[in-house]
Amino acid sequence: MLTANSSGTAGSVTLDTSGINVLAPDQLTSVVDAVDAHLRVGGSTVTRSSNSITDLVPGVTLNLVHASANAGTPDATPTTVAVTRDPATTATKVQTFVDAVNAVLSEIKKDTAYDASTKTAQPLNGDPTARGITDNLLDQVLAATGTGTAVKVLSQLGIQTTRDGALTFDSSAFPLALVIAGAWLSNAPLGVMASYLLAAVAMATALIRRSWAPVLRALVGVTLGIGLSALYLVPAAVEQRWVQIRQAVDDPGLAIENSFLFARHANPNLELHDVELLRVSIIAVIMLGTALLALFLAWRRGRLPRDRALWISLALIPVAILFLQFPISLPVWNLLPKLRFLQFPWRWLVALEAPMAILFAAAIWPERRWLRNAEISACSLLFLLITTASLLMFHQSCDAEDRVSGRLSAYHRGQGFEGVDEYAPPSADNSIVVVGVPDACLVADATTILAASSDGTIPEWDPANGHCDATYSWIRRDGHIPTEHRRIIADTPHAGFLILHLREYAAWQVRVNDRLVAFGVDPALEPLPHRDDGMMAIPVPRGQVEVAIDWGITRDVILGRWLSALSVIFVIALCIVERRSSERQDSRSMTLG
Repeated sequence: MLTANSSGTAGSVTLDTSGINVLAPDQLTSVVDAVDAHLRVGGSTVTRSSNSITDLVPGVTLNLVHASANAGTPDATPTTVAVTRDPATTATKVQTFVDAVNAVLSEIKKDTAYDASTKTAQPLNGDPTARGITDNLLDQVLAATGTGTAVKVLSQLGIQTTRDGALTFDSSAFPLALVIAGAWLSNAPLGVMASYLLAAVAMATALIRRSWAPVLRALVGVTLGIGLSALYLVPAAVEQRWVQIRQAVDDPGLAIENSFLFARHANPNLELHDVELLRVSIIAVIMLGTALLALFLAWRRGRLPRDRALWISLALIPVAILFLQFPISLPVWNLLPKLRFLQFPWRWLVALEAPMAILFAAAIWPERRWLRNAEISACSLLFLLITTASLLMFHQSCDAEDRVSGRLSAYHRGQGFEGVDEYAPPSADNSIVVVGVPDACLVADATTILAASSDGTIPEWDPANGHCDATYSWIRRDGHIPTEHRRIIADTPHAGFLILHLREYAAWQVRVNDRLVAFGVDPALEPLPHRDDGMMAIPVPRGQVEVAIDWGITRDVILGRWLSALSVIFVIALCIVERRSSERQDSRSMTLG
């Protein structure tokens, strides 16, 4: 039997029997005819000499095991081949590539090193050729590959450069989750800004790199970050209906449209607002001007990173913040959820500080070491001078009762605090809340006005005005009033209502003689009588009465805690996975970000 070394018609066997008398021609038969494989792909016929085809779809091997039904006719049954991504294989190949490049860079760095302690230079120290090889290698690695491919720059795969020139494969969402959670738990406006800023940077980076990887990473980070802070965010979202939260944006002094740069208003109520706005506008111009000038100088000096996605995303931050300071941006403020709750456009200056500092450092950073030390000293001195000037020019002292010590003293005494309109109970008016009212005041009518003011000022309670039939005090423990678990024991001369020195919110559970009479989140219970000042009016019978007021744990609080607990588990798992991955890559001269 004769067998060809190759398949297809190109490997057909031809036997010349002339001169051979042992076998007659009719005694030779063909066991398998030499034929090519024929395929129709997208309406075009493709011919290959082998049934294993590797050059038709890049990265895919097609193994032809049998002919299609009705092959060779218009009714031939087509075969559908689904090609999907293999992220694990891609990541492994990317890792291998990064390791190889880093190995070359490491050798060059070792052969061009200089040990200042021993004053010993390696053979290639100062050699421009070695430096040129490093620059050319990084340029080729990070440069665009042209058109016709989905991945045009390696940054689309997450490959970045470190400060020492090595490549890194960035895939971590763990730090983003911690940053978002920290922002929301420290300050709600900061959480809003951090979330929108991350979303904008991720979208800009994704557009530049033409990859969804930055968006997916940001999405995972934001989801886990919000989950970590759910113990605060879920109650904050649900319990907004317990208060007049719209007051936070409807008040003229807190409206976005009244706080654009250098705005002036004829409304006399905004006079002090305009004075502060002028100061902030000057500061904003200085900060924005510094950031944009530093960006220009860094670009002219060639100090911006090779990866455009890094510096373009950073450069867009001051541009976007500048846009948000003018009335033309009002549709954005109205469109994006919760953005108006920042109240002042200049709050975005907080997000400007980091890019301004980075661009400023890139613009002025010198090549020579002695100049670096001089600039660091000069900038440190400038920072101290600006801080001192700001303290002298903009510091506002607080009254004794508004200081931390005064607030703590009032808190422990159960004195209470002057409320703000956005946190008043629904339909309550802070301007008629009586100052100095006793802990509990017995009245016959739940709507009784405890005190009134004739000149428009906040009314003050006078024991001699006769509006209270009897007064009572909270039971104290060690001289302090328990803030969330309050008790009053009273001997009431008649049935009526106890007006408490406490605002009515849905989480308060009210028990009179151990009987639950009110719990705002329980629809089965009748609500307490409404008062225009938002104070609680508790119905009580005549005689010995024990009133217990407890701040209850509502369903939204429980849900928020569970979500945070689950997010902690996911974040820990993510941290473990990323750390193990980092350790494996460290063993191959790779640092994961």
